[in-house]
Amino acid sequence: KQWYQRRVAITAGIPEIDLVIQCEPPKDVDSYIHRSGRTGRAGRSGTSVCLYNARQEYALKEVEKKAGIKFQRVTPPQPETLIESAVRDATRCIDNVPPKVLPSFRKYAKEMLETRPAEELLAAALSHISGLTEIKKRSLLSSMEDFTAYQMSNTYAVRAPYHFWNALENCLGASFRAEVKFMKLTKDKTGCVIDVPCRYEEFIQDQWVDTDEVQLFKMTELPELDDYEPRGQYGNGGGGGRGYGNNRNGGGYNNRSNNSWGNKGQGNGGFKRRNDFGNGGYGAKRTKF
Repeated sequence: KQWYQRRVAITAGIPEIDLVIQCEPPKDVDSYIHRSGRTGRAGRSGTSVCLYNARQEYALKEVEKKAGIKFQRVTPPQPETLIESAVRDATRCIDNVPPKVLPSFRKYAKEMLETRPAEELLAAALSHISGLTEIKKRSLLSSMEDFTAYQMSNTYAVRAPYHFWNALENCLGASFRAEVKFMKLTKDKTGCVIDVPCRYEEFIQDQWVDTDEVQLFKMTELPELDDYEPRGQYGNGGGGGRGYGNNRNGGGYNNRSNNSWGNKGQGNGGFKRRNDFGNGGYGAKRTKF
């Protein structure tokens, strides 16, 4: 605690801080405001960045609500963006090499050019200098490796995502639907976003057919999403009910194969028996629907 207080005292005396990066959302709104307030003082502009995962998003929404601010959500950088930035840094490193040392390397450069194309050699050098020797795809939606974010659009607003789950299953099959790891409605409820393993990209291109109502396409930027987040939305439900329900035995209100609203009176999601709520006992009377 004393170390933290000393750091606060030191940073408070720095007049020009352009950027504040918070590695995770704070536990309370005042802490966020206090930390972000280190930048943009005395009429100057500044940027405050907060890193978070899907389970921490609620904390940022609390900050927005209580502080009366609106965050600009930025998607994870894609390989193309990372490479462009890395090449710029590598180019600066090359430009800073003193000309007087170049003659010592020309002999070896000529020998390498005799065995490999110049373009290939330069590309390898840029990769090594930048440190990007391995390129991994990440979802624009969740940052998960080897996943691609897709967006689905609909001609009318829907109340729940089961409409899109059914469209996926009808066109691409139940096994594909089981591989989808995330689904969330857009703010206007006329679409949704999903995460799909990268290995399905060619399969989707070959098998998916847009209809007059539903279209599916790769997401290029994150749309504004619906704030409603039922429990378990980040995973697929067990058994036959996948998506927002996340019940181990199936069910969930988007599981159309289980009568849309879950298995009535069986405790597997959907409507429940009275004794499911406790104090019912073995012989509790069931509620009729």
